[in-house]
Amino acid sequence: MRNESGEPSDPANPRREWPPAEYGAMLHLGQRMPDGYPELADPHRPKPGLDLSLASPGRGAVLALLAVPAGVVLWMALWSVGWMSSLTAFIAAVLAAKLYVLGAGRITTAGAAVVAVVCAATILLGFVGGVWLDAARILGGNPAMWVFKADPWRLMAYNTMHNSNFYSVISKDFLMALLFGALGCFFTLRRLFQEAKGPR
Repeated sequence: MRNESGEPSDPANPRREWPPAEYGAMLHLGQRMPDGYPELADPHRPKPGLDLSLASPGRGAVLALLAVPAGVVLWMALWSVGWMSSLTAFIAAVLAAKLYVLGAGRITTAGAAVVAVVCAATILLGFVGGVWLDAARILGGNPAMWVFKADPWRLMAYNTMHNSNFYSVISKDFLMALLFGALGCFFTLRRLFQEAKGPR
């Protein structure tokens, strides 16, 4: 709507001062859209309250590392019932990827490498946690009571140095853990590297 002088006017606020034409967006009907109407803005524009200035690869890497303890806990929970599942590595990879994007803003080749490191750390630490859980069970009682005690670690060290059958048994479980872990994160990592190498 225009006033008598031909300038745009706002019926709800006749004294409203409209920004110069060169700073406004043009509607398809030829009318200029004022900057003061965010509800008419481009839906693909960043929201006014969204601050991406803190996004960085380092921030993304730190957040992605939070997936490691979550994955280890899940691994130990499945280990406690006699399972080794590729689901653990898959969940760790997906969670790490989402956390990285949350901190860095987008996935990059470095970000995909961080997710790969998170998967490897989850598998290794989860396997060690499972062996620790077996040692705590041998000592008896609730494994939670041994969390802050050195006895399970001492038992693991003793078997490592003096039990000749320990390596033959543990090596098979370790290879199975690597196999399930690789199956769980392979497809997720492949997709992340492909996305990182795509058009930016």
